[in-house]
Amino acid sequence: MPPRSNQRRLSLDRIQVLQSISTPLGFFVLVVLVVEVVFGIIAGLQQGPDRTYLIVGMIFLMFFVVAIVGVLAYLGKGLGQNDFSGRLSLLVLPPEDMPELDVAAIDWNDAECFILSDKMKEPITLVPSRVGPSFRVEIPRQIIRKLELAHPVELQLKDKRGYRWRVKRFFVLENLVHLSCLDDREKVVRDYREAFGE
Repeated sequence: MPPRSNQRRLSLDRIQVLQSISTPLGFFVLVVLVVEVVFGIIAGLQQGPDRTYLIVGMIFLMFFVVAIVGVLAYLGKGLGQNDFSGRLSLLVLPPEDMPELDVAAIDWNDAECFILSDKMKEPITLVPSRVGPSFRVEIPRQIIRKLELAHPVELQLKDKRGYRWRVKRFFVLENLVHLSCLDDREKVVRDYREAFGE
């Protein structure tokens, strides 16, 4: 693999790690795992009663996490589509079959970018993400109210060069999706490379 592809893969891995801890529960689980690892290392180095206290603390922490997750799951299971008042944020990653394309170079035509479901077609805006070669889509509350969270949606997109893109069907509570190019991929890559003098 060329160095640029390695950098792109590392960048995508970082994006996925950062995105996976974007919820309070994900951050909570990450912190608990880090604390468990630290306790485990320290327990391995200690002797006597200190080691026993650390092991008991680790066991207590695991049960505490299970209890918290159970309570959160119980409180969240009754939420219907009309009860959802949060903000939905979607991270759009580069096409998996176009590793040579720098998606940060894409300039979207906002008038031709839509989120679609069986009964809805609403405009959306893609904004370059700060966590790597990707775009973020914030789905406004007025669109969320029209969505049925159990039904899939897709994104229909067009850039300012006239190339057509899409994000294949996904559920709105998913937060990582990949672009797909609907036009000749080689022509798209060549066009963007020529535009930026590569």
